[in-house]
Amino acid sequence: LLTDLGFECTCIHSGLDPSARNLSLKKFRCRTARVLLVTDVAARGVDIPHLDNVINFHFPAQPKLFLHRVGRVARAGRRGVAYSLVDPEELPYLLDVFMFLGKEWKVCQSSNKQVEWESDCVGRAPRSIMSNLAARIESISSKNSSLVCVILKLYDIIIIFI
Repeated sequence: LLTDLGFECTCIHSGLDPSARNLSLKKFRCRTARVLLVTDVAARGVDIPHLDNVINFHFPAQPKLFLHRVGRVARAGRRGVAYSLVDPEELPYLLDVFMFLGKEWKVCQSSNKQVEWESDCVGRAPRSIMSNLAARIESISSKNSSLVCVILKLYDIIIIFI
């Protein structure tokens, strides 16, 4: 999907041998690939010192796992952002993270024109943005049936900034 949308991607997963993992990591570090897709298991032991963004497609079930994932951004005084796409079934996990961190749950409002969310904020992506994106993905998915789960998730996305 990301490749079809124009992003140069590489991936790391548990099925790759060490040399293939290193090659994927090298592509990302050299910026030959701008997106690195990593499964939860494969992410362990991967160190990327200058990571600006992390996107969680599935929200982790344990607060410590969430902190481990998002702790990969903004190291050594650098700024970074962690985005999480949260299914309604994953909301209890999100609440656990807020409780674990002792943070207040803040709901952010957005208009269809502009989204300006602050840190520690929970909100829904504007429908206009999501429907435009979903329409693009649906046209791509007509060529690839495995993208259906991505489309279904996009229709009920909740974005958080922590």
